[in-house]
Amino acid sequence: PRMKSLDNYLARIGLPSFDEIKGNGSGDVNVVTHELLSQIMEAQSKNIPFENFDIVAGKTISIEESDIEEKLVDRCRGGYCFELNNLLRTALEAIGYDVTPLLCRVRWGNADDSEGPNSPLNHIVLKVKTADKGTFIADVGFGGTNSRRPVSLDVADEPQHLPEGSFRVVPSKHAHFHVLQLQIKNEWTPLYEWREERAPFIDQVVGNWYACSHPESFFTRSLFAFRIVVGDERHLILNEKYIIRRGYGEEKIETVEIITEKMRLLELMDEVFGAKDFDIEGIDRYLSASE
Repeated sequence: PRMKSLDNYLARIGLPSFDEIKGNGSGDVNVVTHELLSQIMEAQSKNIPFENFDIVAGKTISIEESDIEEKLVDRCRGGYCFELNNLLRTALEAIGYDVTPLLCRVRWGNADDSEGPNSPLNHIVLKVKTADKGTFIADVGFGGTNSRRPVSLDVADEPQHLPEGSFRVVPSKHAHFHVLQLQIKNEWTPLYEWREERAPFIDQVVGNWYACSHPESFFTRSLFAFRIVVGDERHLILNEKYIIRRGYGEEKIETVEIITEKMRLLELMDEVFGAKDFDIEGIDRYLSASE
């Protein structure tokens, strides 16, 4: 395990120390369960925001484990998929889970790919084995569209009814890939697809570089932040829009505020997303008033 302090991570996401989780250090309890995995994913989703503020500031994102832990745990910042899911991976490995990182092609919001892949491998998720309920996809880094609970890989293509909606994992139209789908208005919509191959660190570096540096990447062209704040209340910033969503599917209620002032943006970043240590130069360039 390469995490500097598992207990600091657990405190950051609002959970007890590892000894308390194990039962005051008795050491005879198998903790690598589905329930603990679910608790950790839920807690990280609520306490560490998804945000690309450093990318907007023109910085390259490091995915070295020590740099991620220093930024997201010690400095109480947020991050994006390569940071959030690698932080989760190092914590789960420190606890004792068997974790495999998988690189993904994002399908959500992209053009039809029937004639062949048209998006790079620039998202990462985790395949996690539990001691009691099999193997799952764990993803705390997709900005609110994915499930914040584990998605089973052991139930073929059966729908899985989770808090955010109904999900399923099916073979992709592309050979050797599987795709995670979300049911939207009775249609199965693809979110992302992966192949059953452990992502070497060097391949993650390439995917991360594209995501944080390439001019066509979503993250170099947008200001984005996401956090679950109270219950299932989801707060997000997309450029000049501050959006609050409550409920799911047909029962979803959405309110939108247009941010026009840099001071209002900084206030939201601090009070809602908890970001206190970042470069504010140019952070407002995506606001309508700044265009």
